[in-house]
Amino acid sequence: MRRDRAAPDVRPVDDEPTGPSCGQELEQPRDVPHPTALGGMDANTFWRQLEVVDGDDFYGERCELGRNEHRYGQRGTFTLYQPGMRRITFYSLRLPRRFPLATERWQVVAQMKQANPSDLAESGTGYGYSPVLAMIADHGRWAVENNWNRIWEAPARKGTWVRFAYDVRYSPDPERGWIRVYADLNGDGDALDPYEAQPTIRTDTLKTEIADPAGEDTDTDGIAAGEAIPAHLRVGLYHDPNISCEPSCRVRVDSVQVVAP
Repeated sequence: MRRDRAAPDVRPVDDEPTGPSCGQELEQPRDVPHPTALGGMDANTFWRQLEVVDGDDFYGERCELGRNEHRYGQRGTFTLYQPGMRRITFYSLRLPRRFPLATERWQVVAQMKQANPSDLAESGTGYGYSPVLAMIADHGRWAVENNWNRIWEAPARKGTWVRFAYDVRYSPDPERGWIRVYADLNGDGDALDPYEAQPTIRTDTLKTEIADPAGEDTDTDGIAAGEAIPAHLRVGLYHDPNISCEPSCRVRVDSVQVVAP
C-alpha cells in the first residue's frame, strides 16, 4: 500500500545549485519550447530542478512543490480544485538522462491529491491515501492514474521538454467528473500527434469525506461527511524508496499554470 501523508508545508527551494537539496531554482539558457497557457513565451529563464536522493523517505521518497492543506485557501500552493470547477492545468517537465524511467516500481511526477486535513486521509485505507489523479513516469511511459488505476498512457523519453495540459471538471460523481489529457510529447508545439490527445474520460475527480469516527461534534477539519474534499496540485518527484537514486534522481519543472476556460 502506498501511503501519502506529505507534510502540509511547501519544501524550500534552495538558491545553491550544489549539494543535497530538494529543490533548486536555476537560470539557464532558455530551452523550453512551449508557449504559456495564454499563448506567449515565458519571459524569464528560470526553471525548477527537483531532486531526490536515497533516504529522502517520507511515506515514499519525494521532492514536490505544493502545499497539502485546504483550510487557508490557495496560500502556499498552486491552487485548490473545488467541486463543480472546471480548470485546465498546464506544466512542462523534462526528465534528465539519469532519470529512472524504466523502473517497474511506482513513480509519480505530479498529482491532484485530496488536501489535508480530512477523516478520509486518516482512515488508514488505500482509497484514503491514493491521489484521485496522479501523473506517472515508469515502464518507459507517461501515464495518468485515477486511484492507482491507469486511464491514459503514452511513450516517454528523456531529454525532451514535454508540455502537459489536463482539462478537468471536478466532482466526486463519476457521471459528472471528467478529464481530457493533452501532451506535446515531441516538442513540436502541438498535441496532434499519436498519443498526444485523449478523448474525454468520465471518472471521479474528487474524493468524498467520511464520518469522523469520534463523532461530527468533535470534527475539526472543516469538511462534513458526504462533502467533496478539495484537491490540491503537487508537481515534482515522489516514488518508491526502493528505486535507486545514485547520486540522485531529478526532474525539471517549468511554467505551471492553472486557468479557467
